[in-house]
Amino acid sequence: MERKTGRKLFALLISILLACGLCLTAYAEDAGESEFTIKGKTLVKYNGWGGEVTVPDGIEVLDEWAFSNSCVTKVNLPETLREIKDYCFFGCEYLSEMTLPASLVRLGDMQAFAYTPQLEAINVAEGNPFFVSVDGVLFNTARTKLLYYPEGRDQGGEYAIPEGVTALGGSALQHTGLTAIDIPSTLVKLYNGNDFSDNFQLKEIRVAENHPTFRSVNGMLFDRSGTLICYPAGLEKETLGAGDFPAEMKAIAPYAFQFAQHLKTVEIPDGIDSIEWMCFTFSPSLESVTLPASVASVSGYAFADCPSLEKVTILNPKASIMLDNEKFSADYRKTMDFNIINDSPKAVLYGYENSTTQDYAAKRNDRFVSLGAAPEGIVGTAGTFSSFVPACQQ
Repeated sequence: MERKTGRKLFALLISILLACGLCLTAYAEDAGESEFTIKGKTLVKYNGWGGEVTVPDGIEVLDEWAFSNSCVTKVNLPETLREIKDYCFFGCEYLSEMTLPASLVRLGDMQAFAYTPQLEAINVAEGNPFFVSVDGVLFNTARTKLLYYPEGRDQGGEYAIPEGVTALGGSALQHTGLTAIDIPSTLVKLYNGNDFSDNFQLKEIRVAENHPTFRSVNGMLFDRSGTLICYPAGLEKETLGAGDFPAEMKAIAPYAFQFAQHLKTVEIPDGIDSIEWMCFTFSPSLESVTLPASVASVSGYAFADCPSLEKVTILNPKASIMLDNEKFSADYRKTMDFNIINDSPKAVLYGYENSTTQDYAAKRNDRFVSLGAAPEGIVGTAGTFSSFVPACQQ
C-alpha cells in the first residue's frame, strides 16, 4: 500500500514538473514575442530586460521613447531603418555602443540620445549619405550641423566646435561632462537659447575672436546686443552682485541661469527690464534672488525647481508676474502650473505692500513677506510678456 502511494506521489510530482516546464517554455516564447511592440514597420516600444538587443529586419522607424529608460547596453540596428525619432534612447543609462546604419535618413533633433552617461561615441556605418561621425561626435555629412556630442565622451575635458559648423541640433551639447566649449566664427545662431545650460561641469564658454554675433565675458556667453545668453552651470561662484555683471549688459535671455550648481545669491543690476522664461530653473544651491525696480515682468517658471531657494525679492511694485502663458494652447495651459516658484518648496516672495507681488502671492496661495510701503520715487512700470527672443535666435 505504501509503495503504491509513493508511486502515485512520484507520478504527481513528475506531472507538476512537466507542467511547470511547459509553462516556463510558453512564458519564454511569449516574452520573446513581446520584446517589442511593433505596428507595421514602426517599433513603438522595447519591452525587454536590457543588455544587447537586435532590432528585427524590416523595421523602418524607431518611435519616440521607443527605448527610453531601458537597460539596453547595445542596440543593433537593421539596414532597413530609415528614421529614429525624438527621445528614442532617452535615459538609457547603460547604453555604451551605438552605430547608425547606412540606411538611416532622418534623426530626431530633440534628445534622441539624452541622458545616456555611458555612451562614448555615436558611430555611423560606411556609406550613409546623411550622417558622419568625427571622433564619435555626430554631424551631418557636410559637417555644418553638430547633431549630438555623446554624453560619456571626454568627461572633464574641453571641446572646440569645428570651424564650419553653422548650426546645432536641439540638444547637441546638453548634459555633457565638458568644462569648456569653444564657439567658432561660423556658428552665429543658436537653436533655442539653452543649448549649453544642462552641463553641470561647464565653467567657460569661449568665443572666436571678432565673432559677429557672440562674445565671452568672464566665461559667460553674451550676444553683441548685450544679452546674457548662458551663465555656465559649473562656474564656481556663490555670489553675483549687481556689480559683477558687465556694465553693457542690457538683457537676460530665457534659461540663462538654468542648472547653476554653485550660485547661492544673485542681485540683478538696475536697468534689466525682464526675467525671462525658466531663467533660474533647476539651480540646486540658489537661496536668494533680488530683482531691481527696473524689472517690469517676470515670466513663468523663472525660479522653479530650486530646492534651496528661500527668498525672491521683487522691488518693482507694479511688476507683471505671469499667472499663465498665452503662447501655449488653452488645453495645454489647463494642465500646467506656470507659477514662477513652482516646485521650490522653501521659496517666499518679498515685495512692497499693495504691490502686484503681494497680489500674485495671494492668488497663488504663495508665502509673502511685506517690505512695507514702497519708498517715494519707486513707482515702477508694468511689463508685458512679448516672447523675448535674443538677437542670436532671430
